Amino acid sequence: MQYAHKVDKILLRFADCQNKSNEEINEALYFAYCSLPKYSKEEQILSVNRSPSVDFEYLDDEGWEFELANNLSKLFRCMIAISKREKIKVIGKAKTIYSFTFIGVEADSLVASKIFNSIYKALTMRRNQHIYGACISGQSRKIKVSKSSIIRSTNAVHVNSYYKQIVDDISSFAEPIFRNEFKDIISNSLANEVHSSSLIH
Repeated sequence: MQYAHKVDKILLRFADCQNKSNEEINEALYFAYCSLPKYSKEEQILSVNRSPSVDFEYLDDEGWEFELANNLSKLFRCMIAISKREKIKVIGKAKTIYSFTFIGVEADSLVASKIFNSIYKALTMRRNQHIYGACISGQSRKIKVSKSSIIRSTNAVHVNSYYKQIVDDISSFAEPIFRNEFKDIISNSLANEVHSSSLIH
């Protein structure tokens, strides 16, 4: 990839997100934003690329995953496609699978997707450490705790508010500098995809 070195340099800042404070995550995001490759619409033909889809079998009631993805798509000059499908199960009720796909020019969608994954994994790791740790604290034997009971627990409510604070911090940071100069190129590419698909069918 033409921009591989620059992308690797950006992503290196997010290798240990679970150990970063909110302020450090925002500092890493600002570094990533300032380090984005410079593209010229006038001097080069820009390709529009989709990141690999990020799939979820469970989304929080507060919807912080959507908000986080949306904030990062704005920050990294992307648009985001959100879809859902039913995952068929042999036994039990079918699950709804949500998919996020970042769409941007050149390397932007890859940067947005990988940073989203890094921050998401760090936050869920903190969640599990906090909630599961509280559920089994002081007990020597291993306990099986259902996800539904954890989600409704007081600790989960506390951690969800913590999630929301981080996402709000990122939103407050991203909104003033949001400017997607490639939105028209991405929109035109998506419109052409839809048109081509309709011709095939």
